[in-house]
Amino acid sequence: MYNTYFDIFDDFSLGLRPFLPVLNGTISEGYSPRYNIERKNKDTYQIHLAVPGYNDSDLEITQEGSKLIISGHPTIANEDVTVLERGISERSFSKSFRLGEHVLISGAELSKGILTVNLSVEVPEELRPRNIPIGPSNQIENKKTAA
Repeated sequence: MYNTYFDIFDDFSLGLRPFLPVLNGTISEGYSPRYNIERKNKDTYQIHLAVPGYNDSDLEITQEGSKLIISGHPTIANEDVTVLERGISERSFSKSFRLGEHVLISGAELSKGILTVNLSVEVPEELRPRNIPIGPSNQIENKKTAA
């Protein structure tokens, strides 16, 4: 039947196939903040993580090969205060995403408790599709020697 959850959308995912490993391959250990993955255009994506109460210095973003790792270690603001009910988690976390081929991290920002990680797909020029002119076979060879 289907190998992954996203296979059911196979006919509707034109152009998305190279990015499906990111959607399928999230790895979580223990507590993990909620997140969204958005496609901005053909070659640009964003991951949004809800990290209320975290500062820039509490978060770390690393890339190990095709793995994006986002971790957080919150600093305790005031130990003299007794919290009566805790609805906002202050636990450390580590969240991993498997990146697809040619996916690069192009930046990150923290605003209003949402960490946004920008991703871009940059396929090398030699792997991009190219048009082949139709004509005599020596026409292609002549263009190679002229270049």
